[in-house]
Amino acid sequence: MPTLSDARSVRSQQALRQSLLDLLEEMPFDRISLRDIASRAGVSYPTFYRHFATKEDLLADIARQEAQGFMEQSGDAGPVVDRPGERICAFIAGRRPLWRRLLSDSAIAIMREEFIRQGQEVAARGPRLNPRFPAAITSRVFASGLFEIIAWWFQQPDDFPQGEIADMLESLVIYPVINRQRS
Repeated sequence: MPTLSDARSVRSQQALRQSLLDLLEEMPFDRISLRDIASRAGVSYPTFYRHFATKEDLLADIARQEAQGFMEQSGDAGPVVDRPGERICAFIAGRRPLWRRLLSDSAIAIMREEFIRQGQEVAARGPRLNPRFPAAITSRVFASGLFEIIAWWFQQPDDFPQGEIADMLESLVIYPVINRQRS
């Protein structure tokens, strides 16, 4: 059972995450200060340092959580899902405001690196999805292609057909990475 200090710690971390995400809507990442984050979160400046060493660490923590959720939802069915692009699009569409912030110019590099890292961890635990290419390359191609397509999608009108994005993901990224032909 968590103690009061544990609950307070969790609340502080959540407030810091949300504060950074809110600030990313207002200004580029490189203009956000630690004091901005702490002030917006309603915590003291030293409290920030109890949880994170830098604002990059905070952003990496957010990226890590999101990448983990993404990998869990997409890994549930593995590569045999009939339409993996649809599953990915549904996950991202349900989290569009968050992904829009995480794919901003100033945050995308950290998000991409976290996806690559977790993709390589997943690849190391299971059989290679495409024996022609090293997992280090396929995880990079997947992350880069995913983020480019999703960033482009976010620039389109909100009613842009999600199925078209799923088709792009499958044709340009997913099926080449997993060495599977479209059925």
